[in-house]
Amino acid sequence: MSAGGTAGPMTLLLTVSAVRRLDEPAAAVAEARAWSEHVGVVADGGEPVADVRQFVDGIEADPDLVAGQLSGSLADVRQRLRTDRHVLVGTTERQQAVAAALGWGFQHVEAAADAAEWSLSEADGPDDSNETDADGGAGPDSGC
Repeated sequence: MSAGGTAGPMTLLLTVSAVRRLDEPAAAVAEARAWSEHVGVVADGGEPVADVRQFVDGIEADPDLVAGQLSGSLADVRQRLRTDRHVLVGTTERQQAVAAALGWGFQHVEAAADAAEWSLSEADGPDDSNETDADGGAGPDSGC
């Protein structure tokens, strides 16, 4: 995930649950700009963009974009932002499956934090088991 990784411009989105795991989320977003062309925060599932924006404002992060519903946002961002790579940093297998189905790479937050030398909070963050299934059941066998 660091600047020494795969060459070429990259779009990096972090799910809200991944951002909640970071000790210093605003600093992580700022640092990610050094090796990403676009950095954003996206909903874990089907939360409205207003809720995600309120969360981002609360942590004083300054991403390039803030997005709501996960699968719709990933598809839209991939179409609008033409970079060599699109990577989602998340926390769940469902997020990984949605990312894969839409042609995105995926890094679990622990692996991303390790590669980028970001500290993780001790708390596991919110329970991801209550994620909404507003993504239409996208899975690893749905294409891409």
